[in-house]
Amino acid sequence: MHEQNCFITLTYNDDHLPSDRSLHYRDFQLFIKRLRKRYPGRKIRYYMAGEYGENFGRPHFHACLFGIDFDDKKLWKRTAANSMLYTSRDLEVLWPFGYSSIGDVTFESAAYVARYIMKKVTGKNAKEHYTEIDPESGEITTRKPEFTKMSLKPGIGYEWLKQYTSDVYPHDYVVIRGKKVKPPKYYDKKYKIENPYEFDELLYLREKSAKLNYEDNTPERLLVKEQVTKAKLQKLKRNLT
Repeated sequence: MHEQNCFITLTYNDDHLPSDRSLHYRDFQLFIKRLRKRYPGRKIRYYMAGEYGENFGRPHFHACLFGIDFDDKKLWKRTAANSMLYTSRDLEVLWPFGYSSIGDVTFESAAYVARYIMKKVTGKNAKEHYTEIDPESGEITTRKPEFTKMSLKPGIGYEWLKQYTSDVYPHDYVVIRGKKVKPPKYYDKKYKIENPYEFDELLYLREKSAKLNYEDNTPERLLVKEQVTKAKLQKLKRNLT
């Protein structure tokens, strides 16, 4: 649905590293504002994640940008996964706080962004995990958890759904990498608003199907499926960036 897309990484250098070494979504929001101002007339959407580096815990951002690519990009290197990374002077001007790179939007890079919500630590370990003590000053700071954000109003997939609704419903699946999977909840929500009667019918059929496949949907079986899915996501190659 977009002629141009790209996958970017934005980091901080020492001079611009936030004093609390934490993620600040506002920095990314201002970057998007500068980007849209630099490229007026383009419908730029994004799906992004904020995370901390595994080695030094430095905050940085990954984002899939839709409706935009950088025409001045130059090849920087080929990763171990055989994907290409680029640099762009335009991007460096828009993000002057550290290193930046550009890659392609693929299933892998989109999943790479999405998986970071799984890194968020919750429960009784959260406070300890996100608390840091400055070795020089002794100051205690609390860092913000990892997060994902995306363009809304409408959602990123809305235009695609409008065009291909009849391919998704009432068949009740989308095809991803050759496999049939259930439509995203966002699609269900939009379909329910625009086709309430048909959606009620669909829910009835889903319930009927679930009863017929009860053994494959027990809590134990669903837990196994969840663990398998998480394992697959964790195996995504980090050398995308």
